[in-house]
Amino acid sequence: MKLIQNIKKNQTDVLKLLSLILLYTIPLFAIITLGIPNSSHPFTYNMDEWHQFQAVKAVFKHFSNNIPGAAHGTMFQFLLTGFYLFPFYLFHIINPFILKSSLDAPEMQEKIFILLRFNSIIFGIGSLTALYILAKKYLRLSPVITCLLFLATPVWIMLSNYFKYDIALTFWMICSLLALLRYRDTPSLRNLLISCAVCALALATKISALPVIPMYAIAFLLFTPKPKHHIRWIILGTLTFVIVFCLVGIPDVLLQRGDWREFLYSNLISGPTLAQNLKLNGSEFSYLFFQHYPVIFGHSFYLLIFLSLLYWVIFIKVFWKNKLRTNLSRYKTELFILTSFLLFLLSLLPLRLTAIGNRSLVLLPFFAIFCSMALKKIQDKFLNYKRVINAVVGLIIIMQIFESYAWLSIDLRAVPQQASSQWIITHIQKGSLIGLENIPIYQGLPDVILKDYYMKDSKLKSHTLYSYIVIDQSAKQLPPYIIITNADYAEKYLKTSAKKDLLTRISKDNYRKIAEFYPNLKLYYLFNNELNYYLSGLVATGPIEIYQRTVK
Repeated sequence: MKLIQNIKKNQTDVLKLLSLILLYTIPLFAIITLGIPNSSHPFTYNMDEWHQFQAVKAVFKHFSNNIPGAAHGTMFQFLLTGFYLFPFYLFHIINPFILKSSLDAPEMQEKIFILLRFNSIIFGIGSLTALYILAKKYLRLSPVITCLLFLATPVWIMLSNYFKYDIALTFWMICSLLALLRYRDTPSLRNLLISCAVCALALATKISALPVIPMYAIAFLLFTPKPKHHIRWIILGTLTFVIVFCLVGIPDVLLQRGDWREFLYSNLISGPTLAQNLKLNGSEFSYLFFQHYPVIFGHSFYLLIFLSLLYWVIFIKVFWKNKLRTNLSRYKTELFILTSFLLFLLSLLPLRLTAIGNRSLVLLPFFAIFCSMALKKIQDKFLNYKRVINAVVGLIIIMQIFESYAWLSIDLRAVPQQASSQWIITHIQKGSLIGLENIPIYQGLPDVILKDYYMKDSKLKSHTLYSYIVIDQSAKQLPPYIIITNADYAEKYLKTSAKKDLLTRISKDNYRKIAEFYPNLKLYYLFNNELNYYLSGLVATGPIEIYQRTVK
C-alpha cells in the first residue's frame, strides 16, 4: 500500500524513469539472441559468457568457480545467478542439468542464455533506478541528464547484452554510493552497517571493486559527527564487511575449494605484459586516455568528462586558495565523490593496457555524476544561459545515442559467422580437409565450422560435413582450405604472433584468398578505427578469411 502511495506521489519521476528504462532495453531486446548457443552453433561468440555460465554450474556442483573452464574470481554473482535461475528450473522452463557437453540440447542452451542475458538487463535497470534516486534525492542533480549521460554510452549498452558480472558490479557500486550518502544524511550505526554490507557485496561480485574499502572509510571520516568518538562503529562496520565478503565472496577459498593463484597471476602479471607485443603510437596510458576511452565512452561524452574534470580542478584550486578552512563542511559530498573516483582510477593503473573495455566500466557512474554536478554548478552561476547550456547537453546526448547506435548496428545485420557459413556450404565440397587455428572455440569461426568441428569427436561424428586439422606455421603439410580470423589485427597491430607466421607461410605456399567476410563497420568507421574495435571487447565478431591452395 505504501509503495502504491509513493508511486502516485512521484508519478512524474516514475514516468521519466520508465522512459529511460525503455530507451535502454528496447535496443538490447533487438540483439538479445545474437551469439548465444543454438541449433546453428555451440558455445557463445563471446567466450566470457560461456565461462561465466560454467562458473554458475561449478558453484552449485563443486562449490567453487575457481576451477578450469569456469570464470575465476569472487563467487557472489554466480551464486546469485543460480538462485535467479532456480524458479525457471522449478517450473520446467529450463533444465541445466541435462547439458553434459557443448553440443547437448541447443534449444535448451538458447533458453538458458536468453535468461542469463536478461539477468544482466535486470541489473542494468536496477543501476538506472539507483542512479536516478542517487542523483535526485542525495545529490540534488537532474536525474534525467545524469541517467542519459550514463546509459547512452557504447560500453554500457554493448556490455549489457552479455552475461558477465560487469553490469551487476556497476549496480552494486551505485548502491554503495547510495547507501553511504544515506549514511551522510542519517549517520547512525545501523546505516553504517548497511552501507558496509552493500560495499562488501560489490567486492564479492568482482575484485575490481576493491576501492570500496577505503571508500567507506573515507565516508565514515567525512560524514560521522566526531568520528573519534565512534571508533566502535568503524570496527563493527569493518567486521560486517569482512563477514559478508567472506560468506558470499570467497567461501570456496576459505574452505580450500578454490585456488586464486592463476586468477591473480593472469590479471596482475601476465595480462599487463601482453601490451608489449602491440604496435602503439605512443605510451600505453596515452593510448588508454586519449584513444581507447573516448571510443568506449563516446567522444562527445568524453569531451564533456574532460571539461567537467577541468572545471573541478579549477574549482578545487580556487577553493584551496580562498575557502578551505571556513567552508570545507559544505563540500564534503563533492570531496567524497572525487576521492572515490580517484581510488577507482588509480586501481586501474597497475593493469596498464588491460584496463580496457569492461574493466573501465567502474569509472562510468563517476563520470556521469561528475558531469552532472559540474553542469548544475555552471547553470546556477550562469542562469541567463541555462537554455543554451541545456541545448548543448542535449546535442551531446544525441551524439552519444548515435555513436552507441553505430556500435549496435554491427550486430543488427548478418555477422561474419553467419554469412560465411552459408558461403562455405555452397562453395566448399563436402568431405574437404580444412585447416583451423588453435584453439578453435576462441577463433570466432563460422557457425557451421565450429559446430562441425566439435561434432567430429562426439557420437554425431558420422554427420559431419568436413574434415579438420589444427595447424600453425610449423605444420609439415597444409590442407587444401584454411580459415583464418582477425588476420588484419595480427598483421597490422601485433609485433609477433603465430597467426602472422601462418599468414606468411600460406603466402609462400601459393594459397589465395577465395572469400572474406567483415562485420558491418560503416557507421563505426565514422568515429573509430580497427585497433579500437579489436581491443574494446564490446563486439564478439571479427573478420573471417578463407584461403585455398592453388594448383601449380
